[in-house]
Amino acid sequence: MLEERPEAKAIERDLSTEHKVVQISDLIIKPFQRPLKYQLLLKDYHQKTDSMHPDYMYLKEAISCFQRVNQQNNLSIDHKEKLHTLV
Repeated sequence: MLEERPEAKAIERDLSTEHKVVQISDLIIKPFQRPLKYQLLLKDYHQKTDSMHPDYMYLKEAISCFQRVNQQNNLSIDHKEKLHTLV
């Protein structure tokens, strides 16, 4: 696994401090977590936006885009996990 490689251990060691331990798995997952957070933020903002506001439909479209991105990310992760179990 990636976490066991010497290069990953070196990155973890370089980024960690005495108050915070950084693991390579935390760094890898961050790009996948951000779209989820953005989608939730946009949904909340959309709910609080008046339907007559000029950006209302754009917010709805942005939410739809993030939903597609998140679905594709989930499919990619599922595919990778299935391949990993075969190995």
